[in-house]
Amino acid sequence: MKDRTNQQKPLLEQTIASIGLMYESLQALYEDEYPKSSMWFAIMAQGPVDQMRDLLDDVDWLMEDMIPAGLREQAARLNESEELAAVATRAAA
Repeated sequence: MKDRTNQQKPLLEQTIASIGLMYESLQALYEDEYPKSSMWFAIMAQGPVDQMRDLLDDVDWLMEDMIPAGLREQAARLNESEELAAVATRAAA
């Protein structure tokens, strides 16, 4: 895989800045709408929250080459263990 680190740095910075702006907008929406109607806030916030998740996926992709392969594998195993523990906890409840 070609190293995208230097080529993608401006895009990574822009994506992170976009997430920050969306978070600030969501915070303002929360302050304005949640006290009036939590249901209306949830409906209005769903689109921005979904978009933020998509942007976070983009950040993961852009950072792939920045994380050494061994560390990526270790993180994947850790995430898998955490997911299995969460499933076991829900099953025990």
